[in-house]
This record gives sequence, structure tokens and C-alpha cells, in this order.
Amino acid sequence: MGQAEINGTLEKAMNGYGELVALSKENSEAMFEATTLASSGIETITSELMSYSRHALAKNLAATKALFEVKSPEEFLQLQTAWLKSASESYVAHLTKLSGLASSTTTEAFKPIQSFATSFAKSARAA
Repeated sequence: MGQAEINGTLEKAMNGYGELVALSKENSEAMFEATTLASSGIETITSELMSYSRHALAKNLAATKALFEVKSPEEFLQLQTAWLKSASESYVAHLTKLSGLASSTTTEAFKPIQSFATSFAKSARAA
């Protein structure tokens, strides 16, 4: 093996190392961005859970107080039925909202990773 071949091999190795470092940096940046987006989404979901919990607690306390003030069994059943219906509808609506938030958080958090994977696949095919 002559000096020219050694130099050529060494140059290819250095170029490959440089590409590997660049790829590693892109991967780290994509993961950091994905983590940031996921954290933001989780913060939004947590805030929504706390808000719903406060709202549900207040409504449940009011309903309980009203149930203790009834004058007849019929009134009790009417109030309880109305409260259960309202609580169930509120719960389902809240779950639907949380599901949407979780879905959008997941979608947004994976975009940087998907972009990196697409870029990596293109560069791998070109190599």
C-alpha cells in the first residue's frame, strides 16, 4: 500500500468520523427538541387536570350540600340523578379534551425525531 492509498484511506476515515459527529449532534438536537415539546405538553395536561379537579370538587361539594338539604326522597332522587348526569357528562368531556391534548403532544414531540430519521435515511441511501 503506497502513501497515496494510505492518505486516501485516512481521509475517508476522517470524513466518515466527521459525518458521524454531525449525525450524533443532529440526533441530540432532535431528542432535546422532542423532550422540550413533550415537557410542554405534559405541563399543559397537568394544568388541565388540576383545573378540572378544582372544578369537579366544587361542583361535588355543592351537590352534596344540596342533597343534605332535601325535604323528600323524590327530591333527593331528582337531585342525585341530575348531579350524576352532569358529573358523567363533564367527566367524558374532560377525558375527550385530555385525549386530544395527549395526542397532539405526542404528535408534536415526535416531529423532530421523525425529521431526523427521514434525514438519516436519505443520507444512508446516498452513501
